[in-house]
Amino acid sequence: MAAIAQSDGVVNPTDLADELGFKAQSAIQQPLQDLTTAGLINREDGMGRVYYRRNPHSLWAAAIELLGQALAEDITAGQIDD
Repeated sequence: MAAIAQSDGVVNPTDLADELGFKAQSAIQQPLQDLTTAGLINREDGMGRVYYRRNPHSLWAAAIELLGQALAEDITAGQIDD
């Protein structure tokens, strides 16, 4: 969700899977379906490729906030381990 929140608002599932380090698009199909069902994204077919367009919603800002908190905790945990 954070990767979509950080995008320009339009993502291709194959590109998204690559960006997230998954070898197959199938790894993200269910989360994309769940986001579609929740109304957070819309599926669009265009020029032989599928895209998902992010719909305006306050949850996208929350996803960015949670990502920032998680990254901050990782940095803090790394400093404690040293």
